[in-house]
Amino acid sequence: MCGTFLAVWAVVDYIGAAVMLDFTFVRWWIPAIVAFAVAAVSGLLLWRMWKWLTCRSTFILNYICHILFFTGLFMIAQLAVNHYVPSGEPSRHEKALVAKVYKEKRYHTKRVRRNVYTRGAPYYVYCADLRLENGSTSTISLNRKRYDSLHKGDSIGIVVCRGFLGWEELRTDSIKYPAQHRKKHKRRNIPRRRPSHKDRM
Repeated sequence: MCGTFLAVWAVVDYIGAAVMLDFTFVRWWIPAIVAFAVAAVSGLLLWRMWKWLTCRSTFILNYICHILFFTGLFMIAQLAVNHYVPSGEPSRHEKALVAKVYKEKRYHTKRVRRNVYTRGAPYYVYCADLRLENGSTSTISLNRKRYDSLHKGDSIGIVVCRGFLGWEELRTDSIKYPAQHRKKHKRRNIPRRRPSHKDRM
C-alpha cells in the first residue's frame, strides 16, 4: 500500500512540475539537472531507507528508487519556491502574440478493481501557445468559451514577474484577453420573385 502511495506521489510530482514549467520561462533541463544532482548526492547517504520497499539490501536498486522519487520531488520544490516565495521585484506588463490555439484529447482513468485501472471516457483540454516580445514561449489553458473566441495572431495582455530563484513567470490569473466579438454572418441576397399573372388575379 505504501509503495503504491509513493508511486502515485512521484507521478504527481512530475506532472505538477510539467504544468508549472508551462508558465515558467526556464529551460526544463535546468531544474531537472539540479534536482537530479541533489537526488544523486543524497542517495549516497539515504539509499538504505528504501530497503523496506524493495526488500533488498543491494545498493543499485535502492539507489535508483531514491533518484526516481526525489528527482521529481526536488524539481517541483524548486518551481514551487520560485513561484510562491516573493522576490520583491516589480512585475511588468507585456503584449503576447497567440501563436497557436488547439485542443487535445485525453482520457479519464477508470477503476476496474483494486489497484487496477484502465482508460475511461475521453475529454478535451483547450490550450494556446503564446510568444512573448523577447521570443520566449508559454502555454496556457483555456475554457471552451475562450477557445472558441481566441484566434491565431490575436494579441493579449500578460503580466510577467521574476520569481524567488530568478526565473521569470507568466501570471495566468492576470491575462487580459481581447474583446469577444460575435461572428458576423453574411446576409444572403435572395432575389425577389416577380409576381406572376396568377398572383395578380
